[in-house]
Amino acid sequence: MPTNYKTIVILHGTLFNCGIFRPIIPFADENASRIILINQRDYRHSTPFNKDELKGLKSGDKDKQDGFVRDRVRELGNFLTWLIVQEDIPANRSGNVDGGGIALVGWSCGNCLILPFLALTEEVMDDNEQKDILRRYIRSVILYDPANVAMGIAVPPAVSGTTMTYDTFAPIVSSYCDHDPSLIDYLESPTMNKFTDDEQVYNALAYTPSSDPNPTSDRIPSELFSKITEPLEVFDRSMVPTVCLSPELYHNYCIRAIQGGAFPNVRVEVMVCSRTIAVVVFGVYKIQRMLLENQILKKMENRRQASFHVWRDFNHCAHWEEPEKFIRLLSGVI
Repeated sequence: MPTNYKTIVILHGTLFNCGIFRPIIPFADENASRIILINQRDYRHSTPFNKDELKGLKSGDKDKQDGFVRDRVRELGNFLTWLIVQEDIPANRSGNVDGGGIALVGWSCGNCLILPFLALTEEVMDDNEQKDILRRYIRSVILYDPANVAMGIAVPPAVSGTTMTYDTFAPIVSSYCDHDPSLIDYLESPTMNKFTDDEQVYNALAYTPSSDPNPTSDRIPSELFSKITEPLEVFDRSMVPTVCLSPELYHNYCIRAIQGGAFPNVRVEVMVCSRTIAVVVFGVYKIQRMLLENQILKKMENRRQASFHVWRDFNHCAHWEEPEKFIRLLSGVI
């Protein structure tokens, strides 16, 4: 491992805890990377939410929910500054050309915290020294198969009203979907003269999973599955309320993050898997359209630098299915 290795901090999504990313760890060294997996609040081995925090989360009041999110952003900022100092993380000294620094990765609903972090950190953290440390060390942010809810984007009509339960969530999100190849090509090289309205995208999405292969979750032994997922109690207590937080709030965080709210020089890499579920593909499409339209209209000349990448033939669980290839691809863009 070189002394200027890259540190990759990964935030998991809903239901699955950080154990879902353990298969990538053996391949870190050969990619000059150090992997840090953390469990978010209320997940196994992390601090449970207290009554007041849960009350704010479930209040339905946007101000209280905004306060809840800001507290989580502050916690993540405090954790990252502690990690940098405690572990003597090598700094990002060459503008991402070489190693060093931290790449912050959010998977799926993990971006319900990553996007607010990019939007709010510099205003919610009071310690200027901490903010300076984060500015010097964060090299990039990766939105890996971001969930539409994290961006405050409504689901396509074909899946509107569909409820994923505790038992159906994993098989649905870890299934394989065969979307229209032209839509996937568009996500990789977007232009303004194709897929110009949502209706075209609705028709290009695959809403029924393929039977080949079966969902990732169906192929994980039950004993192992129970270790990398959380129990029903936690799913109902805080996971569902987090996903069901005000879409307007999440969309505002997303807009502010793209506009360069906190750490405007930190670039964003959006990674979408070609066989992921429809709501993820649609969400990424909508963010692309927003960026393209605003760029052309010159409303966001100073927006954050963002790039989009398509990982072919992967589903929503690329890190579990192909861990060696996943970490190699990830290391290539951070």
